[in-house]
Amino acid sequence: MRPSRCRNRFPSIIAATALIALAIGAEHTLPGDTTSRPAAAGLTSHTHRCLAVLAEGADATSGWSQRTCATTPWSETDARNDLLKHLAATPLAVRNSLHDAVGNTMDTAKVIQASPGSYLAVYATGIVIKLATSTDLVNWHYVTDLDTSATQPYIAQGPNGSYMLADEKYDTNGVTSGSSHLYFIHYSNLSALLAGNSDWFAIPPSNQSRRGDRFYSLCSEGTPDIHGISSVGRGFVVVSFGFHYNAHCGAPGPDREGHGTFQVTTIESSSGQATASWSATPDTPRDNAVADIGYTGSRGGRDDITWHDWRFSIQEAQCGSLITAGCAAGVKAYGYTSWRYVMYDYSNRQAYPVTVPASVETVNGVVAACHGNPKMAAVNNPEGRPVLVVTGFIFGPPGGCVPSGTIGGEFLYVVPAS
Repeated sequence: MRPSRCRNRFPSIIAATALIALAIGAEHTLPGDTTSRPAAAGLTSHTHRCLAVLAEGADATSGWSQRTCATTPWSETDARNDLLKHLAATPLAVRNSLHDAVGNTMDTAKVIQASPGSYLAVYATGIVIKLATSTDLVNWHYVTDLDTSATQPYIAQGPNGSYMLADEKYDTNGVTSGSSHLYFIHYSNLSALLAGNSDWFAIPPSNQSRRGDRFYSLCSEGTPDIHGISSVGRGFVVVSFGFHYNAHCGAPGPDREGHGTFQVTTIESSSGQATASWSATPDTPRDNAVADIGYTGSRGGRDDITWHDWRFSIQEAQCGSLITAGCAAGVKAYGYTSWRYVMYDYSNRQAYPVTVPASVETVNGVVAACHGNPKMAAVNNPEGRPVLVVTGFIFGPPGGCVPSGTIGGEFLYVVPAS
């Protein structure tokens, strides 16, 4: 946490194709990782799903020809390279210094699809978490506030039409202290979310390792992402999540990665606070993989996706003493200018640098040297075609990625996902 950074059936073949693009892929579990982590939405390529599209009348011009559908499932390497290629592709649309229609900054935005042609975004304006809707992925209409004294929001759909917001909540001793913890808010359905009416919330219990609502840090844990939500009966759920923790309080990091789960057991009727059983584990394989390619500084926000049935994660990481092509000599570890994007491959436990399109990095004619807080989602565009929407943050002056006289902020870009 870095407060100063802000840090049914489809009626047409196009819609059926989009269903393939959004289907949940097979889970690729990390050896030794016992945390329940359902696969994220993304592209899949199983032959039987392709045949279902052919039954709708697809032909060679549909984008999913019979020859394409007859191929064997993608290899891990091919799927990873394909995702890296798409992340760097020429965008269909780009928005820099992203704001909603009433002028709120949309920092650290997470976008998901609510229904065909309808999208949701949660984002931070200062320390207020807000919700907006869109029908085109680039113009956003503010709806309501969802939380205060918080940053780094993430939203995911749950069972039975429910939604869950996760964010990094500042402790009661004040924003200026920098102390923070994970915070989860549940909404029973879309109407409740749009109205800002939650039915329960959950925070890690205060007896976790004597750290007070935290697992591993004495001061700060946050940048949550939600890996999966599953029902366990009586309306209760199991939530799988990722997060970072500050491993050396009182210093600029290093932030390290973790993942965990909680299972709701009861909900206090008067306060709405959930009682849950919690578990967490440092994500050492991810930390090691990122360090192995030269990003030995802090690590923070991340977002998972399943791409052609393989599970990957885009994340932010800082260059360190080991220099790679993406971390040029002279870049100071722990500074804002040292933040880059990397991809973590859950199957081989290796990390790979991510290239961002030049049009995304160009702010007021100046090419930014760094970016952080990445999030991505495979959705259908308003025409029903699969696209990848990516968001991130360019740190402005002073000490950021662009010089004085320019303005950084959130970016959003959209690329084809077929």
